[in-house]
Amino acid sequence: MKEPHSTSPRRAPDHPASACSSPADGSASPGAARQISCDDARDRDLIRRIAQGDREAFAELYDAVAARLHGLIRGIVGDGTAADDVLQEAMLIAWQKAPSFDARAARPIVWLMLIARGKAIDHLRRRKAHASAVDRLADRVSQILAEAPGAEDDPASEAGVLGRARRAVAALPPEQRETILMAFQGGMSGPEIARHHGVPLGTVKTRIRLGMLRLRESFASLREIPA
Repeated sequence: MKEPHSTSPRRAPDHPASACSSPADGSASPGAARQISCDDARDRDLIRRIAQGDREAFAELYDAVAARLHGLIRGIVGDGTAADDVLQEAMLIAWQKAPSFDARAARPIVWLMLIARGKAIDHLRRRKAHASAVDRLADRVSQILAEAPGAEDDPASEAGVLGRARRAVAALPPEQRETILMAFQGGMSGPEIARHHGVPLGTVKTRIRLGMLRLRESFASLREIPA
């Protein structure tokens, strides 16, 4: 099954008031139960249609559950922008796994929340691995500078080269800097970085290429590092 082109919000069709509305007498519990039942029926039907490749159904399901899933994801990853990316990953998994959804095993929203939770945890693991690699690099630079005070001003010394490298990397545009660190220090592959950021693989390759060109220009005058 082909992936959906987008998850842009679209207005879901109205459901009959008799099926979804709370009772007029204000009794909350029956109304809540009726709403849950209505939502489950709607979501089961949408997932069934998604399993058949219906993009309109995917857009409707996205509109119906995105806010709730985003709140769950943000509570785990602690960052709104990252939660946006993880939500896209989770919904893509839902699109791909729709044919295997079993309504007897779990309610649709529970199934979707389990997918979202799993993707959020994957994101945390990647982020921790990346942070650990960057921390190791920073520790190494600090160690060298501590062993040779003032050496950072000497471009011929190892500390001088690393000091200049640190400044050059810090001067890169944020998207290039993060992509290069994820690739060369975090050990992530191009497709992994693309999924992490929710961008095409070609964009990742372009960011790395442009960033490396900038770094090479920064070191062009140093014989120790070929330009």
